[in-house]
Amino acid sequence: MRTLFVGLLLLLAILTSGCGTVRRFSAPWKWTYFPISSKNTGFTKSYPKSFTIYPFQNLSWYEDAEGRARRETFRAFSLIGPCARMEETDKLASVPYTYDDAIKVARKQGSDAVVIGEVLKQENAFLILYAYNYVELKLTVYDVKTGKPLWVGTGWAMSNEFGGLVFWIPNPILPMIENAVWSRVTSTLYHRILQDVVHDIRPDLLELDPPKEKE
Repeated sequence: MRTLFVGLLLLLAILTSGCGTVRRFSAPWKWTYFPISSKNTGFTKSYPKSFTIYPFQNLSWYEDAEGRARRETFRAFSLIGPCARMEETDKLASVPYTYDDAIKVARKQGSDAVVIGEVLKQENAFLILYAYNYVELKLTVYDVKTGKPLWVGTGWAMSNEFGGLVFWIPNPILPMIENAVWSRVTSTLYHRILQDVVHDIRPDLLELDPPKEKE
């Protein structure tokens, strides 16, 4: 009886595994971007061209959330223009991190703009056969010359996954596996938010369809 029960659980896990994220949705036959709640007050194709990704504020329960969100922000804004090395930025930044310090650091690095981020939420949960992950991020891009915001936006991403949880894994090993899984999943969710951010700011950089040749 126990063997049958375990077999049914494994079958259920296989059949329901990989029920992907709800952050994206599919239009007919194509992948689409999710709208960002944003306000653009001066970000254009021609300006800014270079960025400083200032250390993020972490309002979540997870200490590593800031690092994951910031790394994905660096990668995304690198599609728009060169970003100052984060290691250099960290050496120049003063604790506690402030707006005034962010502008000062960006000016030292010769950047056009500085990106200040806030991890508003990062939630993770394993419930036997169900895993839930949610992240929410706010970004503000400031003009280094004027100190005024060029763009501000908030995005979120969530995943709901079904899959088997191995009950007999020793307790010291299970947290390591959970951390590896959460790292992969939450990094992917931050990546998806940042792709939406880039699409909101510079949709020409992430065209869904290749440009048509002129006749």
